[in-house]
Amino acid sequence: MRVSADEKADRLFIACALVLALVLFQIFNSSVEAAAPARSGQPYAESICNTDPNVIFCEDFNYPQNLTYTSQSGIDYSNWINPGFVGGSSSRNQVYGLGRQINPATNYGKPNLLPGSTQNDYVWVANWDSSKGATGNANSNGKLRLPGGNYVNGSPPATDFYVRYQVYFTPDYAWPGDPKTDKYAWGSNNPVDSKQLFVYPPEGLDDPTSASYDAGVYTNGGTWDPVTNSRFADALAFRVGTASDNYKQFPLCAVCGSHNPHEEYAPYQHIDRMRDPHDSPIFGKIWRFDTGKWYTLEFRYKLSNPSGALNGTIEAWIDGTKIYSASDLETCTNSQPYGDCSGLGAFILINYHNIQDNTVWKGQMVVDNLIISRAYIGLPNSGSTGVTQTPAAPTALTVR
Repeated sequence: MRVSADEKADRLFIACALVLALVLFQIFNSSVEAAAPARSGQPYAESICNTDPNVIFCEDFNYPQNLTYTSQSGIDYSNWINPGFVGGSSSRNQVYGLGRQINPATNYGKPNLLPGSTQNDYVWVANWDSSKGATGNANSNGKLRLPGGNYVNGSPPATDFYVRYQVYFTPDYAWPGDPKTDKYAWGSNNPVDSKQLFVYPPEGLDDPTSASYDAGVYTNGGTWDPVTNSRFADALAFRVGTASDNYKQFPLCAVCGSHNPHEEYAPYQHIDRMRDPHDSPIFGKIWRFDTGKWYTLEFRYKLSNPSGALNGTIEAWIDGTKIYSASDLETCTNSQPYGDCSGLGAFILINYHNIQDNTVWKGQMVVDNLIISRAYIGLPNSGSTGVTQTPAAPTALTVR
């Protein structure tokens, strides 16, 4: 039987359409399966968490019941429930420290990202204000994979990754070394540093300062600008070292010597303002935080390879503007006893009072919308609050 030209064209069109549909289905299906694991019935605030295959971990803190205390005395090991964690409580997926709270976002001038929802928008809080509840070190630990293992979504360890979160310091927040009276008020009475978010290998939570990388965002009273001979503890810096190499940082490392201190990021934009300098995020300039203002902070951390090589990368963005970049850093070393350089394994969201710091701490540090990804994340957006569902495969299709 002869087939007309029109019938041939119809068959070819249908066959091509089926192939295209199958390809699109496979791409979409694999992306959803690879994205950060979704919480059943509890959608993330940002749709990227359910649709982007690069995303490893998401937490919007909108479900306080997932970050619970079991006691209210001493150091409190409790639960942080998130499907991106592995190993249960035995692997230290916990929150501890009486200063940690989960509060409504609107308490800090943030709009509710879930309008019309039965669930309000919440934030993670480190509290040093005695009028607002228990005070103390606020720490939240998360283990993303076990030693030698993959992430919950089945993807392999990431040696090059991005961490993004929003951060806010209340107007009465005390930086380490406060009250600062001049541009160089730093010394035995004004140490030391305050961490925000640090990353480790899976074993790193057992002994962070002995891990193969003990690295992350912090402010440090020793962040020294050699141009104006100034030190400010509200300057954004990144620790890249461990105890064995005296905790080097990037940039403006006063103790690094010839070990890539990256002093080109000096001078400070403002040295006459002890607090709230109103800096602009400018690439190539050291940058200081204001209080009373929300920031979106994102950083890239690439592990050096092989161990000890000076080819690790740190980059940073404030509100979407890149301010720091270096690719000649020793960001991992296997000489440490805990972990290796095989990829990101754990992190700590933290705000703590260093035992050497004589500052009388006050105020609150607030964090929201934490995402960890293999690719640049960018500014938060509400997007869809629903969990994306994988479409069913087409059935009962026939070729005519």
